[in-house]
Amino acid sequence: MEHIEPPVQSAKRFSKIRSRMAMDAAFFGSICMRLKVVWVPTVSTEVDTMATDGKHLFINVGFFDGLTDGGVRFVLVHEVLHVTDGHHLRIGKRDPVQWNIAADYAINPIAAEQCGKADMPEGGLFDTKYAGMSAEQIYGAIREEQQQQPQSGNDDDNQSGDKQGNAKSEQSQSSDPARCGGVIAPTNDDGSALSVDQIEQAKKELAQTVAQAAQQDEKRGQLPGSLKELVKNARQAQVDWKERCWDA
Repeated sequence: MEHIEPPVQSAKRFSKIRSRMAMDAAFFGSICMRLKVVWVPTVSTEVDTMATDGKHLFINVGFFDGLTDGGVRFVLVHEVLHVTDGHHLRIGKRDPVQWNIAADYAINPIAAEQCGKADMPEGGLFDTKYAGMSAEQIYGAIREEQQQQPQSGNDDDNQSGDKQGNAKSEQSQSSDPARCGGVIAPTNDDGSALSVDQIEQAKKELAQTVAQAAQQDEKRGQLPGSLKELVKNARQAQVDWKERCWDA
């Protein structure tokens, strides 16, 4: 992926916003600080907003410069949630664009709780009908809804079809059609996909990272309620892996 040196003003602004986030919300700031920042040109077709593979935070400079400070914070929290939820490790063989859409529906309510829905970039996905559902469940629901949509009919149906066609066209032209920050599958240095063992190891390391990041906010009593279940699951995963090691 092509990367660039960002404009000085953009880099300074990003550092200021991220540092402020680390002070105000230790959990999100801690995870965000772990991600290696990679700036990409405005014309990039691989990342046209922001994206993460769990190790890097890719930032399209044109997209970044077009956001308000509140918008940047929202997208950073959004990207951290992609990481903490392990969306980069759960894509599997699913359609990557539809997986991004499903994952966005899963995490944007939490990002809105943390930052305020008003700061969600235009086009961000938010629907209460998916409340409490995992990205996998939402992905399946979206696929089922698409299969049930009529192929032809009256003018209203045709207009609906036109909208769906436009959405598909936008998806083919964008790595992040919802314009809120994407998630991509991690790869090895040679570009090859991670093996099953590598993914399992990455999940283990992620569980440790999430549990550690939560400690400071828990001590302050500032860990958002929507994250408590996530942290609980991460700690349970640590116990499960320890038991596997003992059994081995």
